[in-house]
Amino acid sequence: MSIGSNIKAARKAKGITQKELSKKINKTFSSVQKYELDIIQPPVDVIRDIAGVLDCTPAYLMGWEEDYE
Repeated sequence: MSIGSNIKAARKAKGITQKELSKKINKTFSSVQKYELDIIQPPVDVIRDIAGVLDCTPAYLMGWEEDYE
C-alpha cells in the first residue's frame, strides 16, 4: 500500500475527516487530499505529525510495518 492509502486508512479508522486532520497538523485541506491521493508525498516532519494525530507509527504510514499500532 502507498503512503496516501495508509494515511487514509488510519484516518478513517480514527473516525476523523480530512478537514479535521488538516487542522490538527496545521496543513491545508488541499494538502491532506493530495497526500491521500499520492499526488504529493508529505515531508518527514508532517508524517510524524500525522502519525501522532492518528495514533499510529510513522513506519506504518510509510508502509514499513503492516500493523496499525
